[in-house]
Amino acid sequence: MKTLIKLLLLTISISLSSCGNGDSQKTESTIEKPILEVKTVLNMSVSELENVLGKITKKEKVKGYPCENANCERVFFEKEKYEIIFKEGKIDRITINDTQNLSTDENAITKLGLPKTTPSFMNSGTVVRYSSIEGIHEINFNTNFIYIIVNSTK
Repeated sequence: MKTLIKLLLLTISISLSSCGNGDSQKTESTIEKPILEVKTVLNMSVSELENVLGKITKKEKVKGYPCENANCERVFFEKEKYEIIFKEGKIDRITINDTQNLSTDENAITKLGLPKTTPSFMNSGTVVRYSSIEGIHEINFNTNFIYIIVNSTK
């Protein structure tokens, strides 16, 4: 009888001690990976971006806004999910298409690998905007796309 009680207590203690391990693994696996590490790609060339986003799917010259007086090129990656405008060889605008609706998320900025901060403007359900953050002029999280303006000059 004493052996049975000891065995039962041992089984219960093993069961209880293993409960904590499952929770910590679950927490680690639920950490979201950013949609794009914006600070990492800002100074990349087109060929360097191909190493991060994959092969270019389309490339075209841009003549209108924001490139009236500059040499610009629009480059698409991942079947036009990523649309990046290079102005004079440097990234000027980034559009990330077909994203989840982040227009109600006050922490949307973290989806780009940037630190949490208060939005400069928020119209919940339409847009969350961050201005002058981490050397980026403006970031807009819309209902199904993200629009990043790196430089404010034309």
